[in-house]
Amino acid sequence: MVILRHAVILIQSLFFAIALLSCEAPESHKKNEATGKMNSVGKTNTMTPFVYRGMYDLTGNFQLTDCSSGKQYKVSNKSDLTSVDNAVKQMQNNLKKETLFIEAEGFISTEQNISTKQNDTVLVIGRISRIDIQFDCNPHLSKTF
Repeated sequence: MVILRHAVILIQSLFFAIALLSCEAPESHKKNEATGKMNSVGKTNTMTPFVYRGMYDLTGNFQLTDCSSGKQYKVSNKSDLTSVDNAVKQMQNNLKKETLFIEAEGFISTEQNISTKQNDTVLVIGRISRIDIQFDCNPHLSKTF
């Protein structure tokens, strides 16, 4: 009887060991073999875009000056600026401005600066909801040429 009970315990232990060995850790708990860092798979991105209202610099500086705070944001080259490009093309030749009012959804991120080899804090614009070529929230800062 004792031998039978030991045999049952041994078989149960084997099944338990096989079950543990056949389980695989979720992707979020595995390390990337190349970098040794934890994988980001499985982490939920709960980033909510904010609405930014400001004057977009058209001189090639790729900056947005926030209307309420006056803070300047460097705009990421990954931003969707096709509607700004279209608005600039449609502007009349005699109405050339250095800035353009936009209202856009976006979020703050980092982007590597090739010249300094450091990360810059940038604004990534996802969707532009309003463009106004005549409104200027910072009239003392803007210039026309």
